[in-house]
Amino acid sequence: MIIASERTLLMFWDWVARRDFFEEKHVLKEFIRYHSFKIQINREYIVKVQNSFYTKDGLSFGIRNHIEYCLITFEQIGLVATIGLSELYEASIYSHISQTSYPDMCYNNAIQVSQSLGEMILNNPGAYYPKYDEHCIEINLGMILFYQTERYDYATEWLIRLITYLRDVFMTTKFFPLFYTSYDKLVENEMDKDKKKETASSHLITVLAEWCIMLKQDELYKMLRKIVKENFKDIDCQLWHPENDTEESLFNSNAMDETGATRSTINLPENPREYEMEMVEESKTFFDESKMKHNEKGIPYIEFLSNRHFRSYVFPNSWRQLLNTRFCFSKKVSQ
Repeated sequence: MIIASERTLLMFWDWVARRDFFEEKHVLKEFIRYHSFKIQINREYIVKVQNSFYTKDGLSFGIRNHIEYCLITFEQIGLVATIGLSELYEASIYSHISQTSYPDMCYNNAIQVSQSLGEMILNNPGAYYPKYDEHCIEINLGMILFYQTERYDYATEWLIRLITYLRDVFMTTKFFPLFYTSYDKLVENEMDKDKKKETASSHLITVLAEWCIMLKQDELYKMLRKIVKENFKDIDCQLWHPENDTEESLFNSNAMDETGATRSTINLPENPREYEMEMVEESKTFFDESKMKHNEKGIPYIEFLSNRHFRSYVFPNSWRQLLNTRFCFSKKVSQ
């Protein structure tokens, strides 16, 4: 039901946006009603599953297949992260229109979901082994929730393990997360561990580097850069950005198939401050996502549901806009 409700909400929004029904009060009333129903489904889901997150290997369900364990874990990370982000959205919206305790309840729910997600990640090693490049979607969603709920401890620990295990797995098996999502190819690589695994491109490396900057983990950034130079020097580091027509397909398909611009051959400079400056400059260079209808109409988090559901990569500005940069751009000189 959780996935079906997600799909229905996305289809509902896409229908409203395509027909420009934003001034139709009866239509918006129904959308809001269904959105509230979706929130209730989210909460019921968390109540049912969160106890297992506090148990060692609680997501394994007795599964001995490493691939399945990892895939299930990342799916749960995406689902739980979007549930937490929906609670933050509820808290933000109702804080402006409600004098009740409901906004505080929503924010407390987000805090609780964030903690449950953190414990789930720490208790399930499958969360340290992304199998596909597209698992950077779940990594970004989880990191954004941790960042916005100020659980930097969970975010940093997960980031350390992701980077460390990426290196260790490659050194022992030559496996690197597949750029193109293919279960058959994944099984083939698992069965033939002596075969050289080749991946030409990666968004994952870039995402990990950017979260090192977001979390002010300069030494971890330098460690990642060293790992890349020693082990992944032939991999093209990339980052996908939306364009002005991306929203047309964002809520009904994988928008990356038809739109967007991919920045390639990204270099990780030795000084993390240089990369931080690049992040700040790029956030002003590429398409302004605030102009998209779902942002203008006040429901920004719905794009996270689309990222998880249709597998379009999370927009870089979704996390870059949260960056507490160490640079001062004010022309005034502090006295």
